[in-house]
Amino acid sequence: MPKMQARCCGIAYQLPCAAAPEILAALDAREQGGYQRRTVQIFLEGERETTALTWIAPANNPHFLGPASSAGIAAQIAAASGPSGTNLDYFERLCMALDNLGSREPHLRRIARWINPQAGFA
Repeated sequence: MPKMQARCCGIAYQLPCAAAPEILAALDAREQGGYQRRTVQIFLEGERETTALTWIAPANNPHFLGPASSAGIAAQIAAASGPSGTNLDYFERLCMALDNLGSREPHLRRIARWINPQAGFA
């Protein structure tokens, strides 16, 4: 598989060994809609590299929207829901979390303006 180069801002959590199986099982259940658990290399603050787990939705995911405009993505987010709640709630929490980290993600901001132009997430 080719090495992918991408950048993503977020938080990495270190799981306590005794609780890791239970926590990972809960995350696997939450991400069951076609997401696959993957091991990736990440860089922590100070550029320290380590291994982490994440869940990725490959293009063959049955829920994959495919190439879409910001307006199309916003419409999908506004309408979608699953066992863990609405996609809109997830999106709003994601935007707030990234704001709290000081990350100004232009793609998310464009989508947010389509969802709610008055929200102030610009």
